[in-house]
Amino acid sequence: MKLAIERKSADSQGRQKQFLTRNYGTTTDHTGKRIQRRKRQSLDLYVYQPPKDKSQRDHNRKALELAEKIRARALVELAQNKKDFENEDRLQQSFYAYMQRVIDEKEKTGSISNHSIWVSSLIHLKRYTKAIDRTFEEMNVCLLSGFRDYLCNVATTKSNKLLSKNTASSYFNKVRATLSQAYRFGIIKQNPIHQIKSIKPDQNKRNYLFESEIKAISQAECRYDVLKRAFLFSCMTGIRWSDIQKLTWKDIQQSDGDHRAIFSHQKTAYQQYLDLPIDALTLMGEPQTPKERVFKGLKRQRAKLRISLLH
Repeated sequence: MKLAIERKSADSQGRQKQFLTRNYGTTTDHTGKRIQRRKRQSLDLYVYQPPKDKSQRDHNRKALELAEKIRARALVELAQNKKDFENEDRLQQSFYAYMQRVIDEKEKTGSISNHSIWVSSLIHLKRYTKAIDRTFEEMNVCLLSGFRDYLCNVATTKSNKLLSKNTASSYFNKVRATLSQAYRFGIIKQNPIHQIKSIKPDQNKRNYLFESEIKAISQAECRYDVLKRAFLFSCMTGIRWSDIQKLTWKDIQQSDGDHRAIFSHQKTAYQQYLDLPIDALTLMGEPQTPKERVFKGLKRQRAKLRISLLH
């Protein structure tokens, strides 16, 4: 952070107000434009620009000297209390930029669907604040409370439908998680999210399809063929979605014309075997190399569908 004395444009009487400016560097907005981050403190001092006589020149000299003394004193205070200086500097960091770094990390380590929720959460936060950027200092109880209300009562999907309670809860939790991480890392000394209630998701009821409904789905057209095949495969075998996503051809064994899927459970250190019906084999397609996923591209196509439904 840098301290400087700045002046505003002269008023009708030729007087320029002086300010002590704290410069916190720059940030980049969504268009790539660099934005200066600063805070200004009025010094209740002014200079004449230009001075018209000796009295105004003397006034300017004294005002400039006093302003410089104030700046020097501020520098000394910051040097003597370096901890407060660092805390103030951290609070002026861009929350948007910080959350984007978290999102980028999630893209590397998490699932595509989870990453899309993080992305959408930041998109909605920017829509609510209607600002190029927000600092950690600005992410206060008032802003977070308003964002919570926005997600519950205002935010919509691409089809102009209000977000579901579960979706709103997921988005709000991503902002909560970002602030909590910043709190653990010492960027903020108090976590405002502790004063805001979370959005309680609805308890989803388990629904079961009738055989006639499954048949209708099998005959329906689907933009994402792999999604349709994986869904029907799950219906026929009872295999959960997370296992279907990870299923590779080496997990499929054949013996005497019969096929079975093998699932390894690391936590319990045992294997589960499941015989596959003929209809399920048809949905899998032609066998590929052992390391190839049976439903290749499933995670990507599911994420695309989720994003298109959410926005």
